[in-house]
Amino acid sequence: MSDSPEITTPDMSVARTLWSKARIEALSDGVFAIVMTLLVLELKVPHLPRDASAAEVLHGFQELGPIFFSYFVTFTLAGAFWFWHHHAFHELTHVNGPLFALNLAFLSFVSLLPFSTAMLGAFKLGQPVSLACYFGNLLGLALSLSVFWQYAQRSGLLRPPRDPVARRRFTLILGAQTLACIAALTAVALNPRVAMNVYVVVLMVSNITARRVTRSPSGARALREE
Repeated sequence: MSDSPEITTPDMSVARTLWSKARIEALSDGVFAIVMTLLVLELKVPHLPRDASAAEVLHGFQELGPIFFSYFVTFTLAGAFWFWHHHAFHELTHVNGPLFALNLAFLSFVSLLPFSTAMLGAFKLGQPVSLACYFGNLLGLALSLSVFWQYAQRSGLLRPPRDPVARRRFTLILGAQTLACIAALTAVALNPRVAMNVYVVVLMVSNITARRVTRSPSGARALREE
């Protein structure tokens, strides 16, 4: 591998200025901030008279249980996707046009989260249409971010890896999210009541497997030799 400095032509400098990494990341953070705030708007105070009894208020609050569940699940997942997106941008040296387009595709699925979360909370947890909408949204997020990352790797837009093992682990974690969403959508078609459990189990097993593979001496050695 040559140690000669990278040659930057005037056209390359103009392109890097046009596709400002800082501004694109700021746009992405803004979308995440708005979406994660909008999630709470589905939580509304029960429509009860001011002199409602404690039992009535408690019953109305309990009716919000599915909405609270969908809110906290999605807020957690949105935070995870924000972190993965931030990690990916941290590894970038610059952004080009195709990568910007891929980032917009990813943000379009981020913007859908309030709708798919509302669908999940509005019906019983075994409702196949709402589950398909929710996990389809998550699959779009996982796939678009994975394609973003793979394109950045193959196009030479990433800085030299300080830790090849950690970089490979990150790639596998994104793949685990995609695999879990596909498994959940398959479960929706077969038995919607277990779809959420399938998603959680596959996600946990895939992440544990990814970490063990990259932590094993043979796996880490093979990655460093690539």
